[in-house]
Amino acid sequence: MPYFSQEQRSSSRILEASSDSQQSRRGFTTTSEEQDEHSYSFSPSTIGAKPASENKEAGFTLIELLVVIAIVGLLASLVLAMLNDVRDQARLAKSQQDLRSMRNALELYANNRGGYPPDESRDVPSDIKDYIDGGEWPVPAWEGSVFDWDNWDISSDKVYQLSIRFCESIDGVQVCKFPAASWADDFDWYSAVYLCIEGPCRSHSSKPADHPGHCLNCGAGI
Repeated sequence: MPYFSQEQRSSSRILEASSDSQQSRRGFTTTSEEQDEHSYSFSPSTIGAKPASENKEAGFTLIELLVVIAIVGLLASLVLAMLNDVRDQARLAKSQQDLRSMRNALELYANNRGGYPPDESRDVPSDIKDYIDGGEWPVPAWEGSVFDWDNWDISSDKVYQLSIRFCESIDGVQVCKFPAASWADDFDWYSAVYLCIEGPCRSHSSKPADHPGHCLNCGAGI
């Protein structure tokens, strides 16, 4: 075994300490068992570690937010369309009930007076009010609509029907408020929802039988 003087051993320890200090600053640590073999392990606290702010989960990107907003808007429009359809179905059911009640009153009127009353323009005969249960006029189901009693002569046929009309003329301007249902998509000034009592019923006496309209009982009695 070679002999080292006291001065040589001191110099060796100084060099080892200096080497350990440099290795520690570079991110290396040495274990007591591995110092003699010069084996080193990396410290994760200093090598490849990300800042704490980068480790946090990232928020939504602008594109993701726009996609979410678009989906919510689509769902809202679908729900609104479904609600409108439900409302129109309820209005249609109410209209059937109202017109059936008015038809019964007109039939009682005709039995007592020997015939139906003359035609009215966007109105119903006031005389039939006495024949309606409770003596009260029903309120049309659709806002802005009116009941209309139709007594027409079309060619050689008599037509008796009760209609609901959706248009009126205000200062010479035609204003219409049609139902939002799909069956009213092609409605115009002459269109109506109607309950046929007798004859070749239609939306308007000046139009053919297939003019846009919605018959509540054509082909089936109610």
